[in-house]
Amino acid sequence: DHHRLVRAKMLQLIRKTLQNSSTGRGLERESSVPFAVVLERHLYRSASTFEIYSDRSTLKTRLRRITEALVSRRCKKKQEQKKHATRGTRSTVLRQTLGGMRYEYVLGLVQQIKQLRLSRVCHSCTQASTSCPLPSSERPAAIPEQQAIPPAVRALYFEAALVNHFDSAPLSLIPKLPWESFVSQAEKIVRIYRDWNTSNNSV
Repeated sequence: DHHRLVRAKMLQLIRKTLQNSSTGRGLERESSVPFAVVLERHLYRSASTFEIYSDRSTLKTRLRRITEALVSRRCKKKQEQKKHATRGTRSTVLRQTLGGMRYEYVLGLVQQIKQLRLSRVCHSCTQASTSCPLPSSERPAAIPEQQAIPPAVRALYFEAALVNHFDSAPLSLIPKLPWESFVSQAEKIVRIYRDWNTSNNSV
């Protein structure tokens, strides 16, 4: 079969090219499938015609583009894996420090504060424009300089230490932090904010 013979020769050319490439050798070591085979498959699938696939004059350029795309994809994958691993480690340390049931309660409290912040931004950006995630063109008018942010809103956004430490504290520091103090403060902030929001909306 003509196509099969051409592809076999192309695979040999790719292997020779990889021998002179440090990037290619590195990817070859990381791949369970020989990287030359991976490249050849991508080369074959990406070509609109067999003539383009077998054109040796453009082979190096096409191989470079495919290699760059694969390297970029692997870097993103490693970053995601690292991010997930960090999340898993953080939750494990927090759970060990707080205890299983207490961890679930604190997690729920953190999520509650985040939800209150989000709902406040979405429904009344004028009360917390500094935290508004919307593009500036879509935001309501900013708070006048002479108008102070209500204390209950300020506390919700800027004084809930529990959220910051739960999400960002260094893992080595987590066991040493005063979590019960953070929890008490967060509970108070939520209670005061809900009371303020209820009275404010009833006016």
